[in-house]
Amino acid sequence: MKRAILFLLCLTLITACGAPPQPATPTPDYSTLVVTMERTPCFGTCPVYKLMIFGDGRVEYEGLNFVNVQGQQTATLTADQVRELIAELEKADFFELEGSYTVNATDLPSTIVTVTLDSRSKKIEHYGICGSQDINSAPQVLCDLEQKIDSITNSTQWTGK
Repeated sequence: MKRAILFLLCLTLITACGAPPQPATPTPDYSTLVVTMERTPCFGTCPVYKLMIFGDGRVEYEGLNFVNVQGQQTATLTADQVRELIAELEKADFFELEGSYTVNATDLPSTIVTVTLDSRSKKIEHYGICGSQDINSAPQVLCDLEQKIDSITNSTQWTGK
């Protein structure tokens, strides 16, 4: 009888305490952020350039071919823009996407996005053109991320496109 009472008392205490608190989702360490996006050549006049975005807001651009500005340029993003970019990475669930998206076609450009954040790093190679069902196999969230990287850095100031 004593065991039954002790068991019920323990059970009552355990259930009264509720579920253990869940650990908070850690805030990303923005100082570790490096986002690189490279656009590669195609058979034609596709812009060829590379963007690097750092957690402190620094942007480095290198224009290679078929862009208005060849060579290196720099810019700076605000802290809000860096947070906006990280939110887009999270929305895309970037680290869970496939490492490669390709279509069975020739002479198309590739977009290569590499992200390092905290202790994780991932590279995604996307061969094809967003917005075209016939020559794109990437999910829309990846296309949206590529577009966000271009828009947030205002890459058109250098590429003209």
